[in-house]
Amino acid sequence: MKNAILKLTLFLGFILIASGLIASDTKKPPVIDEAQQNKPKEDTIKGGDKIKDVSNDKNISLANIKSVYTIKRKGLNFPPYKCYVYHADKSSTQIGTIDKSVISFTIKKSQLAVGDTIIVENSEDTGDNKFPKFIIEWVEVK
Repeated sequence: MKNAILKLTLFLGFILIASGLIASDTKKPPVIDEAQQNKPKEDTIKGGDKIKDVSNDKNISLANIKSVYTIKRKGLNFPPYKCYVYHADKSSTQIGTIDKSVISFTIKKSQLAVGDTIIVENSEDTGDNKFPKFIIEWVEVK
């Protein structure tokens, strides 16, 4: 009897070890998404963030504008930059487009009225239907 128990124990031990070796030899499933395989490099600089443009929000008085209003910025990251004037009567005027990291938009005082909004946007998508691009300048004319 002891001999049969010993043989049975050795046989079960052999089966458990063999099944563990076979299970560890199985291959991983193929990578379907290339993004899982080719992950972007992580930024290792301490305190480093993703680059982005900073948004400015201002109010200006139409009486304080002499002949032109100029929007100047430098060090921007996502050209092209487009400037619009949204008028109080729901119409709009495109001022211009600049494809550089330094912008300078000039708007004549005669193109502005109280209640207008000057907007400069970059090329980043926001997912918003009304303003689909990221706004870097929002100036309300009072």
